[in-house]
Amino acid sequence: RRAMHGTRMLSRAETYEEYGRSSTVDVDLRSDRWSFLNTLFSVSEGCLYMQLVDRLDSGALIADSVPPFDPGRCSSYSQLFRAVQRALFRAHVQSTLKSEVMQHIERFVNFDPEASQALLEQRRAGKKLALITNSDWVYTRTLMEVAFEPFLPGGMRWWHSSLS
Repeated sequence: RRAMHGTRMLSRAETYEEYGRSSTVDVDLRSDRWSFLNTLFSVSEGCLYMQLVDRLDSGALIADSVPPFDPGRCSSYSQLFRAVQRALFRAHVQSTLKSEVMQHIERFVNFDPEASQALLEQRRAGKKLALITNSDWVYTRTLMEVAFEPFLPGGMRWWHSSLS
């Protein structure tokens, strides 16, 4: 059995202290104590929450906060998790995150020439390629043009039918 608190892996003794020594721990996954990280978006939410738990525990979250941060709304783990969920949802819906990525793309994108080459090799092997995303066209086009097109041969465009 493994467990974490924030970004720190708990020792076996700490895990036993928190959850008991029983080989079968009763867990009710319907409880609001649990949140499923089953999308890439929710994984980023979980990672941010883990880091903020560390800051809450150390006191840095409250000590380093500046308005409009309200320490009273993030003083428990459940409050902190709800605040992370709300903030990331707002950033996603209002596209502030996408705008930040597009303005400073070099900070957020891993430029890997081998990724373009791998896709071209798949095409040469007769595979059909599809890009499936829930992002808008402007964001998708911008990322693909910057991340893939510089590594495609002879002015090939990522969206051109010759890639499919």
